[in-house]
Amino acid sequence: MKPFNLEEAKAGKPLVTRDGRELFFVAFDEKCTGYQQLILRTKSGNLTTRFKDGSLHNTSSIIAQQGGDVFMAPPPKKQVTVHLYRYTPTNSFYSNIEPLPDSYTDYVLIDKHTFEVEDGSSVS
Repeated sequence: MKPFNLEEAKAGKPLVTRDGRELFFVAFDEKCTGYQQLILRTKSGNLTTRFKDGSLHNTSSIIAQQGGDVFMAPPPKKQVTVHLYRYTPTNSFYSNIEPLPDSYTDYVLIDKHTFEVEDGSSVS
C-alpha cells in the first residue's frame, strides 16, 4: 500500500484504510493536537480523525496495524480481454483486444484471456 500523503489527500486523491474501507479527506488543522489534526469522512458519512501521518495510533503496536491507518488508495483496475488467433494461411499468431469480425475467415480464435490492469496503463 502506498503511504498516506497529506498533499495528495488535500488534492482529492482516494484514501483507504489498511483493511480496505474508503475514506474521504475533509480537513487538516495543524492547531489541533495528536490524532485530531486529520479529519476524514467515512463512506457512510461519519467523521473520524487521525494523526497527521494518517495513523490511527501514535505507535507501531499491533493495535495500530489492525486496519485503521490511512493509505493512498491503489489505482483503479479495469478488465482487459486479449484474443489469440491463428492466421491459417501462414500458421502465424495474432492477438487483439477486440474480437475480430466474422469476415476475417482466415483467423481462427484459439483462446482468450481476461485479466486486470491498472486503469490508465496500456496493453500492447
